[in-house]
Amino acid sequence: MSQFTVFQQVVFAIECAFRGRARQNARRMSWRRLRFPPLHALLLAPLLLVGLGMRWPFMVNRVSPQLDTDTIAYFAITDQMNAGHFFAASGTDRGTPGYSMFVWLTDHLGGVREVNLVVVQHLLGLAIAAAVLLWAWRAIDPVTAILSCALLALSPVMFIVEDEALPDFLLGALLIAFVIILASSALRPAAERRWWWLAAAGVVLGAATLTKPVAELAVLAVPITLAFAGGPRRAVLRGTLLVAAGFALVVGPFLLQSMISYGEPSLTAQSGATLFVREFEIGGRPIPTDTRDGQIVTDAVQGMAEGHIPQRTYVTGLQALERVRGINSREAMQRERSLAVHSILKHPFGYAWKTLQLSDRFFYETRGTAALAEPHLPRAGANDTSFTHSVWSVGEWLTNRWWMFSIHGFTVLLALLIGSRRRRIACAALISTGVCVAIGTAALHGGLPRYSWGMVPLTYTAGFAGAVAGAAAMWRGARARTIY
Repeated sequence: MSQFTVFQQVVFAIECAFRGRARQNARRMSWRRLRFPPLHALLLAPLLLVGLGMRWPFMVNRVSPQLDTDTIAYFAITDQMNAGHFFAASGTDRGTPGYSMFVWLTDHLGGVREVNLVVVQHLLGLAIAAAVLLWAWRAIDPVTAILSCALLALSPVMFIVEDEALPDFLLGALLIAFVIILASSALRPAAERRWWWLAAAGVVLGAATLTKPVAELAVLAVPITLAFAGGPRRAVLRGTLLVAAGFALVVGPFLLQSMISYGEPSLTAQSGATLFVREFEIGGRPIPTDTRDGQIVTDAVQGMAEGHIPQRTYVTGLQALERVRGINSREAMQRERSLAVHSILKHPFGYAWKTLQLSDRFFYETRGTAALAEPHLPRAGANDTSFTHSVWSVGEWLTNRWWMFSIHGFTVLLALLIGSRRRRIACAALISTGVCVAIGTAALHGGLPRYSWGMVPLTYTAGFAGAVAGAAAMWRGARARTIY
């Protein structure tokens, strides 16, 4: 009974008294068996209304900002899709097709493209907050559900990723949907598991991979979660294969198109340039000169430095390889990838350690402050943003509480070790997905702040789950010590 809220205790006592079974059932009833849809609505309604009020000035009479270079590239792919070139981006160096397909869908709303897109993203952001509350209430615990929903609805960081025409928000939305479907299937006994749910999880993960290829690493979360749930090895293998089948159904056609057109089954050629940036620009490794390509790039970079010409190393390398080798940009990116892999194989432990260091940013960069979102204020045009700024301040306060209570995010480990089996399985799906994508991003790209911000639905929920588990364990320990 100590885990009941006051409201639940009162309602449950009245119900038991009315049925005349209070004494028989009071000890056997658990708060996890109680369902209060009105209570969900009572909590959701004000949070969503405040969240909508915060976003409203940026949804009505919006002033569109100057578009980001990446946004222009995604919009160009959308234009090609509108012209009938469905596989326009597959295997090229212009990005992946998933986000452009999402833009294509929002184009059907009419009006200005960027405004339609951002309005849909803001509404989806509120839908994510609601989904996390409803799912985490039963799968994890009500306290985690309420805190996570409140932070997602009010956080300035969540607002930022919603307000940008970039794929980071959509990636986070698809990953939290993947986690909910995967966990809902894994929570059932292996003999009663709804296997088509796992195929659906694979389809969602495939859509996330088309949005950003790093999402494909989340497929590793499937065997981890199913093994955590227990059951025969055959069930774990079958579940993993079903997810892989759904994944292949979505991603396969684009990989096949890339193989036919470019001879390489890859969603984008940019992976070569990003790995080059991760190893040499972010990792700080010297470009190896024991190969001809390495010498070409090194000479070009030194020439730029001597001429005091400000330019990114990877851009200088691409231009030098294209000029000296007489190749196109795609082949130049492949050679940059080969240089990066060559360096990684020479320094594998240094590369691994740097990857772990970079993964930490997925915790500390999620501390949302009102100052981070303030550059977006001009996008509201003539609309009053005083309420928005006030809500951002509340979101900043909540974010700092999350940072403190979750011990900089490291309480996620407690979520895997403490609590009921149902709770630990749900947290295993949540944490393994987030860790796989975070480490993959750190290993293959190095990351930008917006990459961490896009993952906040997973990060905030996992952090609160661990903090609540730790607090509950300490409370039980204190009570036991008092009694004995």
